Amino acid sequence: MPPKVSVLIPAYNMASYLSEAIESVFRQTFKDFELIVIDDGSTDNTREIVSRFKNHRIDYYYQDNQGRAAARNTGLHLAKGQYVAFLDADDVWNPDRLDRGVAALDSTPELGLVHGEVEVIDEKGTQDLKRTAQIRKYYQAERKKGSGHLRLLDKCAIFSSAILLRREYAVQVGDYDTAFPIYEDYDWYLRFSFCYPIGLINGPPIAKHRLHSENSFSGFDSKQHAEIYIRILEKQLAQVWKSEAGSAGKRRSLILKKLVEFYWRTGDKDQVRVKLLEAVRLNPMLAFDLRSIWRLIFSL
Repeated sequence: MPPKVSVLIPAYNMASYLSEAIESVFRQTFKDFELIVIDDGSTDNTREIVSRFKNHRIDYYYQDNQGRAAARNTGLHLAKGQYVAFLDADDVWNPDRLDRGVAALDSTPELGLVHGEVEVIDEKGTQDLKRTAQIRKYYQAERKKGSGHLRLLDKCAIFSSAILLRREYAVQVGDYDTAFPIYEDYDWYLRFSFCYPIGLINGPPIAKHRLHSENSFSGFDSKQHAEIYIRILEKQLAQVWKSEAGSAGKRRSLILKKLVEFYWRTGDKDQVRVKLLEAVRLNPMLAFDLRSIWRLIFSL
């Protein structure tokens, strides 16, 4: 009989933290799960670390290095559970993480995905109080405004290690986009939320998100981050233009507003002008929201 939950750990050269991540899975109060570690071509001792765990619920899968998105896709294709949970190899779960997630999905069948709060820790496992407090503000706003597509377009505080989703819905949404070396999860959440409702689990944090010098984001500068966001948002804009939903106009204007901000960060003033005029044409109030950029760009 298939397990209730498939736990997926994509791993690439995270041997320093992998044992702690796996141990946190086996400390779960909820026991009906399988654990699949997807080794994305690691050159460290990832395989050896996984082999130390003598437990029938853990499987190891090796593939040549293809990137974060491809590793997540492999895990989804291998998963057999009704629900799927991700755990990044450098993060840690709290013991009730699965229990609370399963209870939330079981009790609210209209939701396709639930996520919980996280606390931020450093490479030694010490809590980063400042960053945790900053993220908590996003959760507070989300509890008031919801977790829908519009909210995620504006602000996203969903962490991969804190989600639980219905596998059948993931199949419908499709694979993570391997064109994105980072933020592939943000692109996927936007696509998912366009199709299915998302909810926030009540209560304290369910996971610990680790920041350290080897994070995959560390190899990209601020301009590259902005350029990847632009590609994701342009992709969303194309999807929303095809939509007949009543909120399509509001979504388009919000995406255009975000594109103005990110194109400004890259220094592409021609695209800033184009997107700014499109945004204001859809929603004249955005001229006020973006007035500082408006003054700068049209004074050149």
